[in-house]
Amino acid sequence: MSRPRTPTGILENRGAYINHPERAQERADEPIPTADLPIEPPAFLSKFQKIVWTEFVRLIPKGVAGDCDLPFIVTAVKLYAKVRRGSFKGTDVSQLLTCLSRLGMTPADRSRVKAKVQAEATKSAWDEIDEEAPVQ
Repeated sequence: MSRPRTPTGILENRGAYINHPERAQERADEPIPTADLPIEPPAFLSKFQKIVWTEFVRLIPKGVAGDCDLPFIVTAVKLYAKVRRGSFKGTDVSQLLTCLSRLGMTPADRSRVKAKVQAEATKSAWDEIDEEAPVQ
């Protein structure tokens, strides 16, 4: 299996573009999410999956996921719901761990993710999450 592509933010932090600025130009038109990930769960999720969604999105480091990541997050939530219910297979756990890794939600992967955090003066929808929501 080939090595996963290194995120642009990580390459910038490493100084990879100092000696090779042409490499940064190759990624200049990289898509950027247009909005934050919605806090409210999609209507098509089951009742239990909606509960898991609420818990799951609170765990994603701020600035990591955006609206364009919705299908990926839905997949992770559905897998996590299976694990929580105890109705999972080995491949479900493997896929969930891959999702968690890509979102920087494991201790080792957190150090590799560069989040685009909004300025302090700008409030996002994430700031409105009820801090007292139960996490089980």
